[in-house]
Amino acid sequence: FGLRHGKEPATSCFIMHSMTVLLAACAVNLHFPSSLPGLINIRGRFAHMEELLPIAWEDDRLVLLDQTRLPNEIVFDRIDDIEEVWYAIKHMKVRGAPAIGIAAAYGLYLGVRDASEGSFLEFMNTLREKSGYLASSRPTAVNLFWAMERMEKKVLALEGKPVSEIKKALKDEAIAIHREDEEINRKI
Repeated sequence: FGLRHGKEPATSCFIMHSMTVLLAACAVNLHFPSSLPGLINIRGRFAHMEELLPIAWEDDRLVLLDQTRLPNEIVFDRIDDIEEVWYAIKHMKVRGAPAIGIAAAYGLYLGVRDASEGSFLEFMNTLREKSGYLASSRPTAVNLFWAMERMEKKVLALEGKPVSEIKKALKDEAIAIHREDEEINRKI
């Protein structure tokens, strides 16, 4: 994967398609009984293979398909903190340039969600520290750095606003990055 037009991150169409083909080829008879640990209920029912989402945001936490367990198992990790996101990226539980960027955006929000709401400067320093931490998980991941830069620009644009409002805007930005990637995939 590379950059399109020199600036935009790679899309995840190929990844999503490849995962679906992989699951279809390797797990044709896979069923989703409620007794299987690690599976999540998607939109009120257990998913069919073509509905598996590698990333979801549910109940203010990140849900990642653990791609290291494919094709033998379908396991979703429910992630509540930046350290778990770092681990998932570092150990390739999340794969593919766009998915890494999306996970990193959510991870950055998780990393600052409970940060002090004192001054903007203090918050910005915390954000940059957490961003650097996430960047260390995969130093060559272009989409990870793109997502961190986009999140930082969002914060800088809101300087002067209450930190609580900035935190909400960061979560909204991570969700926007995720939705934009889904929309790109639908169009392709």
